[in-house]
Amino acid sequence: IAVVVDREQGGYEVLARHGYGKIVSVFRISELLASGVLTSKISAEQFRRVMEYLDKTREALLKEE
Repeated sequence: IAVVVDREQGGYEVLARHGYGKIVSVFRISELLASGVLTSKISAEQFRRVMEYLDKTREALLKEE
């Protein structure tokens, strides 16, 4: 399975549990957001808040599985 952006919300883990093999992504959302910080498109605080949100939604998804 190939994806352009891995949102890092647990999709890889869920797919792996369901027997899907190799999963590759072009970018991870954390990489794109870090690039935004480095180029001053977003603030470090915005980066932190988005990563917190992604972590919470990842935890919730993985608990459902």
